[in-house]
Amino acid sequence: MSYKILTDSASNLTPQDAEQYKIEVVPFTFSMGGRDFKCYAPGVDQADELARFYELMRVKADVKTSMVNADRMLNAIESIFLSGEDVLFIGISGQISGTMQAARAAAEEAMERYPERNCVIVDSLSASLGEGLLAIRASEMQQQGFTIYETATAIEALKMKLCQQFTVDDLYFLKRSGRVSSLSAFAGSMMGIKPMLYGSDAGRIELSGKIRGRAKAMAALADSLAAHCQSKDDLIGITHGDCEEDALLLRDMIMSRTGAEHFMIRCFDLCTGAHAGPGALAVFYISKTGRRVLP
Repeated sequence: MSYKILTDSASNLTPQDAEQYKIEVVPFTFSMGGRDFKCYAPGVDQADELARFYELMRVKADVKTSMVNADRMLNAIESIFLSGEDVLFIGISGQISGTMQAARAAAEEAMERYPERNCVIVDSLSASLGEGLLAIRASEMQQQGFTIYETATAIEALKMKLCQQFTVDDLYFLKRSGRVSSLSAFAGSMMGIKPMLYGSDAGRIELSGKIRGRAKAMAALADSLAAHCQSKDDLIGITHGDCEEDALLLRDMIMSRTGAEHFMIRCFDLCTGAHAGPGALAVFYISKTGRRVLP
């Protein structure tokens, strides 16, 4: 049975990525400083949108993000059902956003309306390109002829090997959003101290430690990936909070340590960027030792 891969805009996939991998994206909504932003809009200059967004982030403008609610999810799922396809939804961690709960409710309602169709839900336990890489892998499996159930089963297993490691320049944004449960234990005001974070097995963002200096924090990310990456031939994701030069430098550090050549580098989207903040850097890769790899 034919099926469509569906994800949300927190996956950091661009409209061009979505077209290339035949993935459909349902967007978050976002406003900051009294201005509404388009989280995902084919045909819109996203680079310009992101530049304005990060300008406001740097002056710590008031921010309001909204999850993908059940109505919007229902519309996305029904639209695919009406095209004659089933849906495999791979979404942002349920520990980070209520989108996963909304997706399950929408899927149940949609399948009641269209009993001949099916919607399979996978909680990625991730965000940003962690989520995006899983959606891409699902798309590749689909193109290879795997069924929706075979693909979902494989992604459920793969997500437990997906490492998410990152550092941020300013703890203000993570504290404001309440997305990190262990930040209360971190004295982050010390000059030059960079927090190191990771995605836990439960899908939460956790603090793993602290390193003095940006360069050492980036080196720690590269060293950890080199020690734990399953294969240098895998696609490695790097996301950044409006600091592309550092992202490219991190890529080069990883290349020099591993010989890896396949990278996807993206700016944090409006949703994940609102929590990570300007200057954030993250790496996403499949690990040979499991998700809980500490940078």
